[in-house]
Amino acid sequence: MLRFLKEYFSFNKRERQGIFVLLSLILTLLLINILPPRFTNNTEFDYSEFEKEISFYEKSKTEYFDSLNNIRQKKIISESINQQIKLFEFDPNHLSAKEWKKLGLSEKQIKVIKNYKEKGGKFYKKEDLKKIYSISERKYKSLEPFITIPTKKKQHKEKQQKEIVKKPQVKKKIIIELNTTDSAGLTKLYGIGPAFSSRIIKYRNLLGGFYSKDQLLEIYGFDSTRLKMIIKNISVKPEKIKKININNAGFKELLRHPYISYELTSQIFKLRKKQGQLKNIKQLKKIGLVNDSLFQKIVPYLSVK
Repeated sequence: MLRFLKEYFSFNKRERQGIFVLLSLILTLLLINILPPRFTNNTEFDYSEFEKEISFYEKSKTEYFDSLNNIRQKKIISESINQQIKLFEFDPNHLSAKEWKKLGLSEKQIKVIKNYKEKGGKFYKKEDLKKIYSISERKYKSLEPFITIPTKKKQHKEKQQKEIVKKPQVKKKIIIELNTTDSAGLTKLYGIGPAFSSRIIKYRNLLGGFYSKDQLLEIYGFDSTRLKMIIKNISVKPEKIKKININNAGFKELLRHPYISYELTSQIFKLRKKQGQLKNIKQLKKIGLVNDSLFQKIVPYLSVK
């Protein structure tokens, strides 16, 4: 047994050196783990100041962006208000609350001006508006170029003009006969100018005259509203109509009449050729084209003698 242990624990020189080196390494490692804590100073760091700085930064950033948003909102509101303001020339003595609002005044400012005027206040010159305590210097400067207060002479003239307009204009009642009057006479009618006067004369010449006031509606641009305005001031004498003798009238003469078409003109000439001289206008009813409505329209313009 002793022999066995002796052989087991006996080392040569090289092995002993290796064991020594290994033990030295182990000892060194143990010393590294044991000794540093004794020689090092375990200082605890205070992070509270740093945390305060971070908190202050976060708060400042929030306040900055809130302020930026407020500026943007105010800008948007300001732009919206400016878009609604429409400056125009005005007389502060004759301006409604709605019009003052269009100029950009607030309800409070308008109320102050209203109270001033109700107590007998009046604006005699531009600077008088500046005296209203609710109107700022800046607002007055923006309004000043648009203020127009007429002089006393001009105000008196405007007052006279208004009185003239207010007075009812009594016109002498006139009656214009459509078949005999000239263009100057027609222009005396309300709403009838040179253009309509010319059209009425031209159409009257084409027809040969009017037998009804309603025939004016056949003129281009002449409507029922215009007819109602003058109907009490016009008259018609059918006996003044220039008639066409269908027994000796030429083809072009008949065709020129607004109520007689090319087909009807041809049929009248065929009837004349077939029956000779027509003795009565009613003979035209034998023509298929002539119904009762058309006959009533053309009969005032035709004759057989």
